[in-house]
Amino acid sequence: MIDGLIIIGLGQHTKNKIVPLLEELNVSVKGIVTSINLKKFNKIKLFKSLDILLKKEKISHCIISTTPSKQFFYIKKLLPLGVKIYVEKPAFVNKEDLTSLKSYFKKENNLLTEGLMYRFGEAYKYLRANFFENSLNIEEISIKFILPNNFREISSFRNSLDKKNSIIYDIGPYIVDMIWKLQIYEFQIKKFKIEKFENTSLKKINFLIYPMNKPLKKLNITFGYDKLYQNKIQLKSYNNKTEITPFFWGRSGTIKIKHVKSARIIRKSFKTNNATKELISSWISNKKDIEIIDIQNFKRYEFSTSILNKLEKIVYA
Repeated sequence: MIDGLIIIGLGQHTKNKIVPLLEELNVSVKGIVTSINLKKFNKIKLFKSLDILLKKEKISHCIISTTPSKQFFYIKKLLPLGVKIYVEKPAFVNKEDLTSLKSYFKKENNLLTEGLMYRFGEAYKYLRANFFENSLNIEEISIKFILPNNFREISSFRNSLDKKNSIIYDIGPYIVDMIWKLQIYEFQIKKFKIEKFENTSLKKINFLIYPMNKPLKKLNITFGYDKLYQNKIQLKSYNNKTEITPFFWGRSGTIKIKHVKSARIIRKSFKTNNATKELISSWISNKKDIEIIDIQNFKRYEFSTSILNKLEKIVYA
């Protein structure tokens, strides 16, 4: 087990998920970097800055859980020190930031991991096992990830007018990762529908993706805020439709599958694991199933930042 782990950021995700998970995994935390004016949280020392913590503690691992716009500052500071980093998605909000650190992404370094927890969930495993190998039969995919309006009030950073902290960079990384996993590398984006709140921050976005040189005809994507929570993926072929909900899911719970074939409906459900726990546990244990940001998959992260930046420009044009 590791000795020398720190956390940067003390938001709701750190308080409610990361710290309890580390306790459950019996991993001690050397300190938390935060601007909150307290000396300790849950018996863990708090530090006003990373520089102060580095002077007092020897660290080997770091979990970065700040707003998206602040994460690059800490990644850039820690990579030269050889610290193994787990960073909440998205690891980068600018392609230029990603490219500037390319020299550190050597295979042997194994330093940086992006926290896309849904890949460790049962819903994604089901999709991969049942559809990725038979993607030629899928004609249309629909993805909806909608947070209820009251969630925006609870989660303060999404209220910011900072474009890099909008839902594009909060929910968007899941969507873009799925596009990459479906091997849709070249496509056209059309039919944008954009809703904004009164303060001009982004509320909801809907658009269609038309893949080039792919049997899949279109990908319909909706994400943002609305009255009711929605988190699902639908896959349609000539006379079949399958819906998986919730899909982008990190907690324990129940996954529901609805399959319609020639007007016949088949429903089933199964329990899912705590994907966030499995991901962080695998990162701590340095397991091979963890995807590291390295030179071999560098294009995947270039793709992600490019698409997120493109969406930002369209929405805020």
